[in-house]
Amino acid sequence: IRRLRDLQIVNGGQTTASLARALDEDVDLSAVTVQMKLAKVDPALVKILVPQISKYANRQNAVSEADLTANHPFHVRIEELSDTVPVLGDGTIATYWFYEKNRGSYQNKIAEAGTAAQKNRVRAKYPSAKKFTKTDLAKFHNTWAQRPWIVARGAMKSFADFMANLEEDSGGIPKELDEKFFKDLVAKAILFKETDRIVREQDFGGWKAQIVTYTIAHLSNRLRGNLDFDRIWDTRKLWP
Repeated sequence: IRRLRDLQIVNGGQTTASLARALDEDVDLSAVTVQMKLAKVDPALVKILVPQISKYANRQNAVSEADLTANHPFHVRIEELSDTVPVLGDGTIATYWFYEKNRGSYQNKIAEAGTAAQKNRVRAKYPSAKKFTKTDLAKFHNTWAQRPWIVARGAMKSFADFMANLEEDSGGIPKELDEKFFKDLVAKAILFKETDRIVREQDFGGWKAQIVTYTIAHLSNRLRGNLDFDRIWDTRKLWP
C-alpha cells in the first residue's frame, strides 16, 4: 500500500485510540499485531456502501442512524464551523460551541488534553452548556422549520427526517454551509434551550418535549420564520 485516501475506521475506534495513546507514551508496540480488513470503495458508491459497512460491522453493538452518518459532508462542515467560529465571552474569553459529530467526542477531547490544567482549559474553551449533537441539530432545525410532529416522534425519527431532507435538497437546508448558517443554527439552539428551561419551570407534569417543540414551531409560524438570529448570537440570550 503506497497511499490511503479518505480512510475511515469502522468498528475499531477504541483499538486505534489505545494504540495512539501507547505511541504517545512511548510504549513498546514491536510485538503487537492487529488484525484488520481493508475495503476499497468506489467514490461513486461511498454514500451508499460506507453506512451499510458501518451498520453490519457493528451488529454486536447498538448503532444508531446518527452514528452511521458522522462522516457525511454536512456534519463534517458543521464540525469545521463549530471549531473556527468563536463566541465572544464575558469580556476577554472566546469560547466555542462544540458540535459532537461523533458520539463521545466531547469527553474524548477533554480526556486527551493531558494534565488537569490542560483539561480545564479545554472545558473553558468548550463549555458543556455549548455542546450539541447531530440529533440536537435536527431537533433545532425541524422545530423552527415548523415540523414539531416530527420532533415529537423522538430523536432518531427526527434525525432520519432531517437526513432525508438533506439528501433530497429540501427542508430549507442550503447546499453551501457558511458562517451565517452556523450562527443561525446556534441561535435556534439558544432559543430551544431557553424555551425548554421556561417550560420545565412551569412544571406542567409531563409532555415537556412536546410543549417546547410545538411552542417554538407556533412562534416560527406567527413570525413567518423571521427572527433576529444575529442579535441572539451576539448577546447569547433572547432578551436584554
